[in-house]
Amino acid sequence: MGEMGRAGQYTTLMSPSASAPAYPWESLEAIPRSTVRAIQALGSEALELGGLARGLGQVLARDSSAVFKRFCDPADVRARAGLRFSLEDGSLELFLAIDPGLADTVLAGLLRQAPGIAGPDLLDSPAVRGFLGRVAVEAGRNSTPPVELRFYGAATEATPACSVGVSATLVLDGKPYGLRAAIGRARGHASPSRVELRRLDGIPLCLPLIGGACIAQREALAALVPEDVLLPDGGFWLNADFRGSLALGSEARTRAVFFEIVGERSAKLVGVGDLPVAPDTPMPENHETEVERSVAEAVLDAPVLVRIEVASVSMTASDFVSLRPGAVIETDQRIGQLATLRVAGREVATGELVNVDGQLGVRIRKLLRGDSTTEGR
Repeated sequence: MGEMGRAGQYTTLMSPSASAPAYPWESLEAIPRSTVRAIQALGSEALELGGLARGLGQVLARDSSAVFKRFCDPADVRARAGLRFSLEDGSLELFLAIDPGLADTVLAGLLRQAPGIAGPDLLDSPAVRGFLGRVAVEAGRNSTPPVELRFYGAATEATPACSVGVSATLVLDGKPYGLRAAIGRARGHASPSRVELRRLDGIPLCLPLIGGACIAQREALAALVPEDVLLPDGGFWLNADFRGSLALGSEARTRAVFFEIVGERSAKLVGVGDLPVAPDTPMPENHETEVERSVAEAVLDAPVLVRIEVASVSMTASDFVSLRPGAVIETDQRIGQLATLRVAGREVATGELVNVDGQLGVRIRKLLRGDSTTEGR
């Protein structure tokens, strides 16, 4: 049976006596966290290399496709006999360890002979590797989108800054061949996030600067009315004289870029660090009886993290990427002139900073709840 939720969604309900088969977790591929980080660092350029299989089909005039099997250790791939390439700009490196049978099939196809013209040590020949390398370069040019590859006749001892190993099957006219590849980002080349941000060039960005954070109960937030004052209880990173630190960070991340306030409308970049974490709410002593409470009550009682934005800065994407420690930025308005309370990325209130017996607080001027707005005097 189901219960209608918002936007026509259904939540499936099961009785205690009902049973369901256990999920076969052991069948899932175990991917190391380092591999996930490496995939993110490689960026979308690495995905374009998947078109090489179709490009090879164009060169050989045969039906060709590649099937991903699993991730593997890139060091094991490079320890095999194979072919080394890089993108034309040198940003990504590619090492292909191919099945000798595949090499024989490619050579025989281009020479218009039957497969079996060479033995298992085929790839030991520099001439053969050079020929296959040129075939791969041509396959890149015939890919969609085209991939400009540079072939290197000799292997290199240098290891990429980050790399991923891939085990795949190349299918030529229905016949499978083993193929392994190691894809890495060359040392000295920027990560894709920085490259892609630079491509935005002159697009303007408006970035909020966080002046503090605190833990609050949902019930307390719901009870706020205009002219109330929220005291974060030490959650500010600046003092009543507006000296201290500001942070620029995503709602979903704990790392941020930190600035030191040097003027009413200016701050100096000092570096990158972890955002201060508000203290955890202790487990209630009667936690055994808490289990008996409804899920709704437990969710409503759970504290939330409130971030307090005290300024914003406008600059182009290229200017933002160019910032280095020591750089001074100018804020859009005087620091603390407008304070914004944000929970889970959503603006819930705006106000102004006030000094309450030497402690900074936020006087609420406007509350935003759903589609309604409540303003003070």
